Amino acid sequence: MSNHSAEVPGGTLNRDVLKQFFSVTGEPGNFVHTRGHERIPLNWYRQPSANAHTLPEVFTDLITTNAGYPGTIRLGGNTGTVNSYTGVNSGDLTGGVFNGASLLEGNNLACFFLQASIIGMPDAAIPALGAVGSVLGWATQQLGPLSSKFSCPPLANFNNALFNQFPGAAYTGSGTAK
Repeated sequence: MSNHSAEVPGGTLNRDVLKQFFSVTGEPGNFVHTRGHERIPLNWYRQPSANAHTLPEVFTDLITTNAGYPGTIRLGGNTGTVNSYTGVNSGDLTGGVFNGASLLEGNNLACFFLQASIIGMPDAAIPALGAVGSVLGWATQQLGPLSSKFSCPPLANFNNALFNQFPGAAYTGSGTAK
């Protein structure tokens, strides 16, 4: 969300810019949110493609954020009613390869997401209507080498059935835009 410019190519994010994204005015202790007026700030520029945020940087940011705000990284969802968040045990999800504590060690979080993306891809790609092979092939080709680079422990099982308790997990698109 940083504003990137020629003067500061790495970007800066100050309170004023952040408040504009979320339609917040006022000062600490007296913030006011104006619902429906969230927007991209004027004169805001995204990070240049030549200076893209890499996957290792994303995972480093996730781990740093979770360290400062424990519980930010959670697997689960709402079970169909307001405030019904239910967690999924990562140990059950991965056949014991990863657990809540080990996910935040070394490259484990990156390994978990990379391998779970490949293993979970066939279910997610079903609405692609015939493109499953090409989507799964592309993901395996792109993400597989990263798993090797990170020296990931092998993840042979990914229990997608644990997500069946969440109403949104059963959604399958038609593959056509309406």
